[in-house]
Amino acid sequence: MKKWLSRVAPALIASAMMTASGVALASEEFPSKSVRFVVPFSAGGGGDVLCRVVAQEMSKILGKQVYVENIPGASGQIGTRAVARASPDGHTIMFGSIGPMTVGPHFFDLPYDTLNDFQAVGRLSSAVGLIVVKADSPARTLEEFVALAKADPAYRTYGTSSHGGPNHLAGEMFQRAAGIELQHAPYKGDSGAMTDVMAGVLPVMFTTLGSVLTQINGGNLRALATFGDVRSRFLPDVPTLKELGYKDMQYSAWFGVYVPSGTPEERVQKLSGALKASLESPGVQEAVLAIGNDPEPSTAAELDAWTKHEYQRWGEVIRTSGIKIDGP
Repeated sequence: MKKWLSRVAPALIASAMMTASGVALASEEFPSKSVRFVVPFSAGGGGDVLCRVVAQEMSKILGKQVYVENIPGASGQIGTRAVARASPDGHTIMFGSIGPMTVGPHFFDLPYDTLNDFQAVGRLSSAVGLIVVKADSPARTLEEFVALAKADPAYRTYGTSSHGGPNHLAGEMFQRAAGIELQHAPYKGDSGAMTDVMAGVLPVMFTTLGSVLTQINGGNLRALATFGDVRSRFLPDVPTLKELGYKDMQYSAWFGVYVPSGTPEERVQKLSGALKASLESPGVQEAVLAIGNDPEPSTAAELDAWTKHEYQRWGEVIRTSGIKIDGP
């Protein structure tokens, strides 16, 4: 009996301490201090801009400051890992996106577990994927680009914002479906690739709408097709790949908010309510649309289900396609 007690006592004590800690957190006023909104990318990007607008509105709703902290590096891995290891008290929330949360885990040995280290708070928005060329490119349609790529090696390179991200995967899927061979040119963000496309250095770019909408509207870039299930409200004259006969290639860059696993449910729900309310406010909706994103307010449960769906979907796409991407 004594031996049994000596073995189980530490576990019982630890469990009791965790339970007591959870009860204490639940009884405290929340939020009791400023809320840190971690963006695992550099300042100035579309996600950063989006989070700053939302944070300002959430501050009004919660009655405490919600401030953005950028922790960039390793395609979002460093900041995401920092949140996974943060105290699960609700005072640290994170901007999560399709790449680090549901695509990267199938390619790389990441320092976090998407499905076990985080709890969903709610969706933010999405930006449809698309294929763009220079405005005066001889490829005026997707069919013309494919024909050029088959005939001329100068059209056999495509750029994206990173190695192993969803835009890279989109490019790999497309070239297989189109029967062409393209060389991937990864950049550190969309701006470098976009600049080279406009300069005529890079023939084509796989990206998302929020990154290039201004240049498309300004007449510097032309969209050949989108990866949407239906045509984008922002580009009603641009066909979808689905319309052009490319099956099962729909994708958008989606964004959501997460907290560390173990955060008390009532705190998750309070954050979720504030996030949803902020996205439903006219001012935030206008700001989200201005950067080429579609606002997508949701519940925590809806983002949780979506994350699991996307994780499984991209894992299946990668396994069945045989696409290999080595190294980050």
